Amino acid sequence: MPAVQAETILREMAAQWAAVAAAGAPEGTDASGVVRACSMTLIVAAEHEADAARASETVAALMQAHPSRAIVLKPAPPQAALDAQVVLQCWMAAGARRQVCCERIEITVPEARQDEVLRVIAGLLAPDLPAVLWCRGAIWTRQQPFARLRELLDRIVVDSSGIEDPGEALRALAALRQGRTRVSDLAWTRLTPWRETIANTVAASGLDDPDAVQQVEVRHACARPSTAALYLAAWLLRTFRKAAPVFRSVPGEGQVAGVRIQADRIRLELERLAGETVRVSGCAGVQALHLPHANEERSMSEELAIAGPDRFFEETLAVAAELAAIWQA
Repeated sequence: MPAVQAETILREMAAQWAAVAAAGAPEGTDASGVVRACSMTLIVAAEHEADAARASETVAALMQAHPSRAIVLKPAPPQAALDAQVVLQCWMAAGARRQVCCERIEITVPEARQDEVLRVIAGLLAPDLPAVLWCRGAIWTRQQPFARLRELLDRIVVDSSGIEDPGEALRALAALRQGRTRVSDLAWTRLTPWRETIANTVAASGLDDPDAVQQVEVRHACARPSTAALYLAAWLLRTFRKAAPVFRSVPGEGQVAGVRIQADRIRLELERLAGETVRVSGCAGVQALHLPHANEERSMSEELAIAGPDRFFEETLAVAAELAAIWQA
């Protein structure tokens, strides 16, 4: 592609749309055989080149449920060329006669040219639609030009599970929340199956007095509590206000390895076994439940489906930050 400018990319997109529409038109008519679908601009800031390839695959899988103008940013060394390419992704819905297509723009970004890319992105935002940034690597948040991108955004999605220090991760999230931009964390989104399973277990136990719970213990499979473990403890404390939070490192897998809820006469315990099985012990005896690990596509799809502010996450984030500060003190 010639010089990377928004106008150049838009012209290339227009040419590709015209070619796809002409190819899909019924024979002997001028009608287009293509539906152009877009509900947002989804900017994906990859951590490195290999990560950009994985991100593009995930974006492609998300398109049918969340059609968007996707802009994938690939970091590159200073000597690399600023480059962009446009890809139209099309599919035929079951029983439909016309293709549905979305746009994906991939931009190679040398670090020294982030200011230039920021201007390009500003010219590529889909008009009158929300702009969402999926920030996959800390390399971007450290750059001042990239920080100015927040002024164009409605929402930022991060994944704090990749940050070793949970206190640092939660402080970074608090900093990103400054201003009007909403912030989401996939570490919280992945907890949905845990929260649903715990809520169902508590309801079946007959525990009708939340203040009777004396202790909630969250187990984690790493040396220190992960942000997911802190989120889960914070969420539990919103219900069991008088409980003391405890964190325990245990052998196992996953950001959360188990939960124990202790009341006067009731003890509920959930333990992640190998794979996607969780053992639940409580008033109903012992049973094994299927609790799937949340993959990236499923987590992002769930997050993008939330149209407005996520009040539960925002309240939980504040409590999780307090727990991190207490644990690290």
